[in-house]
Amino acid sequence: AVVADAHDAILAFDHSGRYTVWNPAAERLYGATAASVIGTRPLERFGSVATSDIIAAHEAALRGETVTQRGRRVVGGAGEPRYVDATYSPLRAR
Repeated sequence: AVVADAHDAILAFDHSGRYTVWNPAAERLYGATAASVIGTRPLERFGSVATSDIIAAHEAALRGETVTQRGRRVVGGAGEPRYVDATYSPLRAR
């Protein structure tokens, strides 16, 4: 419920780089439904919009690093540019 009700976009991906979480705020920001994104990789779903810095941040999180990108440009559902602060962090099982 916390992820679903968050006002910020929350995304998660597995070790193969496939999205496993895409909350309603991410749907509003990116204009893509969870059903269309879950199970895909950034390049598969977003093509050239999935820039090398996004891929590098995903890879860093998979290595256990935290990466913050300020003012990162994303493209909304209607093609309009938006600027966001993004943090990529590893999730650890307890």
